[in-house]
Amino acid sequence: MESFLQQLSSLPQDLSTIPLPQIDDQEQAAFADAIRGLLTEDPSSSAAARHTVLQAASSIPPRAEFGNPAITWATEDDIVSSGRDAIVRYSSSALSEGVFSAKEWFQALYEASTQRPRLNDVLISWSKLNFDVSSSIGI
Repeated sequence: MESFLQQLSSLPQDLSTIPLPQIDDQEQAAFADAIRGLLTEDPSSSAAARHTVLQAASSIPPRAEFGNPAITWATEDDIVSSGRDAIVRYSSSALSEGVFSAKEWFQALYEASTQRPRLNDVLISWSKLNFDVSSSIGI
């Protein structure tokens, strides 16, 4: 896991080229703390850091501490990489399981004054998992 965390420190946009470590149930909290540390080490908590951290987080079950970074990620300008889909799936799963606050996500959607494709992708994906209406309205 240490080698993986060292590779993350360069904030790669696409983690698909880096082999993910095997993380057992006991190691998940330590792994989450370690990758979340990339956000606090970066004073501006940059978009690149959030993108990298959330891709890494998608390799473990959803955790509440990634809710705010995920909302911020979804409302930022798009970073194009194959990691985007993993983050959308992770966020929609966390919303579906009640790990992320649906109210906060809908508030972010409401506050977004411009088109935010990632935020919309997460909410559409989540709604398809949980509600039958999305297919009836053409989403």
